[in-house]
Amino acid sequence: MRTIITLLPSRIGYLRGKATVEIGYPWLSYGAIIALEQIVTPEFDILEFGAGGSTIFFSRRCRSVKSFESDKEWYDKVKKALPEESNVELNYSNIHQTLAAIKEEPLEYYDIILVDSGPHYRHRRAILDLVPPLLKVGGHLVLDNYCQKHLISFPTKGFEVYTFDDLYIKIGTRIYKKKEKKNE
Repeated sequence: MRTIITLLPSRIGYLRGKATVEIGYPWLSYGAIIALEQIVTPEFDILEFGAGGSTIFFSRRCRSVKSFESDKEWYDKVKKALPEESNVELNYSNIHQTLAAIKEEPLEYYDIILVDSGPHYRHRRAILDLVPPLLKVGGHLVLDNYCQKHLISFPTKGFEVYTFDDLYIKIGTRIYKKKEKKNE
């Protein structure tokens, strides 16, 4: 059976972000990856902030992936790894361009939104504050390194929260499932 565990060339290397694009898996906690393997369907539309192994992972499993990457080296690496005909729209942009683009995205359109961009967690938080309205009811918001400054205080009202911590480094990934709005 092909899984993240069987494809790892080196566990330590993976924990340091090595080979994520090559094996086509996100640089997230193992539990979150396993959960995403169960959640994702071919009809999904994905929006991600921070391209990499996740871009390859989603492109193989979903209808469409729209990705924003602020690091030119990662952008080039992912672009090179994608087939010429792809369901990925890969955008190279700085944080200001990314925030402006978010405001143009359709409401309640995406099935999964992944926020794993860097290097500044305050930028990640600025993205987080804008994207919940873009997520369908029942959709999933994926946040890596959720316990970092600026991210830990992300409000969970309106979401079911699933935490996947890595046992060895004590940080991990959270998946927030958007709940249906209750008439009050």
